[in-house]
Parts: sequence; structure tokens; C-alpha cells
Amino acid sequence: MRPINLLPAKAKQRAAARRRRSLWVVLGVLYLVILALITIWWEGKITDKEEDLAAQQAVVDTLRAEVAQLADLQQLQENYEAQRAIIQEILAGDVAWGRLLNDFGRLIPPRVWMTSFSGAASADAVAVGQLSVTGTAFDYPDVASWLRSLDSANFPGVGASWVSSASASQIGAIDIVDFSSSVSLSPEALSERVSTRIPEIP
Repeated sequence: MRPINLLPAKAKQRAAARRRRSLWVVLGVLYLVILALITIWWEGKITDKEEDLAAQQAVVDTLRAEVAQLADLQQLQENYEAQRAIIQEILAGDVAWGRLLNDFGRLIPPRVWMTSFSGAASADAVAVGQLSVTGTAFDYPDVASWLRSLDSANFPGVGASWVSSASASQIGAIDIVDFSSSVSLSPEALSERVSTRIPEIP
């Protein structure tokens, strides 16, 4: 059966207008709710970022305080480096003369003896010094034994060695050979005082 609307046309129009207003009100409320949710979400993100920023700022403040405390340590480090450079410069060519002479005395052949001895250090990285020796031997083979003892592995501080002169002579009725010899010192002749004088900083 077909429905019959007995209401006047104006009443029908007013009812449609009310429905439209209600729909717009609902849509408006829904829009406001969505805006409120988005605002709350963004405020939460902003709060999180502000908390992260505050935490980072606290870390930065802590690091700045530590740097301020390390300012004195920086000065101490600079003083240490300056003093270490001075010690290294002073002991750059420091020959271990005590150890060297001890080895020297042990390695002199039994038929050779020294009459004079002199030594000098140098700044050369290859030959850190030189020894000059005048001595006496009973014969020329004894002078050769002297050179062999210097060149042996038992005398690590010695580099090249040579005899610059040798001449026959006599002491009373005994034949002897007077000789002059020079020895270059290798870096192994250097002392270890640099490492012992400079403390290590952990």
C-alpha cells in the first residue's frame, strides 16, 4: 500500500532541515573530537621531545663540568710532554759507559793490555760514539785477537773496529807490539735511562 503523508509541505521541509542540522552538528562534533585527539597526540610527542632535549642537555652539562675539571689535567699533560722532551734531548746520546767498560774489560785477550783509553758519544743514529784505545800486545796475532774479541757477539755495543797503527817495540829484552785502535759504538751501547727517567702515564 502506498504511504500517504498528510503533513503540510512546510512541515516536511522543516523536518528535513532539522535532520540536516543534526547531521552537521554530529559532523562538527566528530571533527572537534578528531582535532582534540590529534592535538593530544602532538602534545604527547612534543612532551617526549622536550624530555629527550632535557636529558641531552643534562648530558651536555655533565660533560662540560668534566671538561672544566680536566682543564688542570690538560695543563699537567702539557707540562709532562715538555719535561719529557727535555729529558729525551738531554739523554739522546747517553752511552751506558759502565756496562760498556765492564764488557770491555772482560773481552780483552790475555796477551793484550791497554795503555790509554778515551771515549766520546755522538748524536749519530748509526754510530752513537767512538772509543780510542792504545795498547800493547806480545805479537801481531795478539793484536788480531784483540780485533776478533771486539767483533764478537759477546760485545753487542760495538760496531766497526779497526787498528790504525801497529809497530814492533821492546820492553827490556821482550818483543812487543804497540798499537792504536778505534771502535765505533752501535745504538746497543746506549743506556736505558730515558725509559727509566720518564714515568709512563696510564
